[in-house]
Amino acid sequence: MSESSQGFGLPSTTELETRLEKVRERIAAAGVAKSVRLICVTKGFPLEMVIKMKELGVYDFGENYQQELSSKAVDEVQVRWHFIGGIQRSKLKKITEVAYAIHSVSRMSELHDLANLDYRGEVFLQLRSDDVAGRNGFDRSELESAVKLCKELHINLVGLMGVASLTSGYRAPEFFRLLRDLSDGFGLKRCSMGMSDDFELALEYGATDLRLGRVLLGPRPNPKAA
Repeated sequence: MSESSQGFGLPSTTELETRLEKVRERIAAAGVAKSVRLICVTKGFPLEMVIKMKELGVYDFGENYQQELSSKAVDEVQVRWHFIGGIQRSKLKKITEVAYAIHSVSRMSELHDLANLDYRGEVFLQLRSDDVAGRNGFDRSELESAVKLCKELHINLVGLMGVASLTSGYRAPEFFRLLRDLSDGFGLKRCSMGMSDDFELALEYGATDLRLGRVLLGPRPNPKAA
């Protein structure tokens, strides 16, 4: 491990391998390992962690912020990048330049922007899990119109995404069930739901894309990153 890694207190390759193996065992126990895409969320971690996880067989990585995504999406490290954070329209073009998939499309205007940018990557519509003002995501009543607009604009819509609320609105089981039912109803194959604390529950309700950070990498060495 490099001196910079020691300064950050980053996990060793052995620690990463152990964590990854345990997560894969938990996914396998749910009986859905072949259909699940494990996305390693590297928010706050240096590119070194991406390289180490790729060496262990992980090829999908998630970022919450455009600046961090762009800084890590280098040609020397060929992986699939997933943007999972709130979208700022002024930064969407840079996101589309490197993102294999965008999980957090939350407004009709963003769909128009993606069409104007001719984005051909995977798109997920984010469903809001509560009624807190300013929370990202489409309201359930808006989804049908959003799906229709995706078809009209030839957007590569593959599924729905959501984050279960811990304080209000839909609780995890109810929300995950709703997300899966809505996906099926719209004929969408993918459900991006489930994080470090609730991914096994999400798997029970049909998650296909798990966004996992802490359970794989441990606590962020730089909590204030971006």
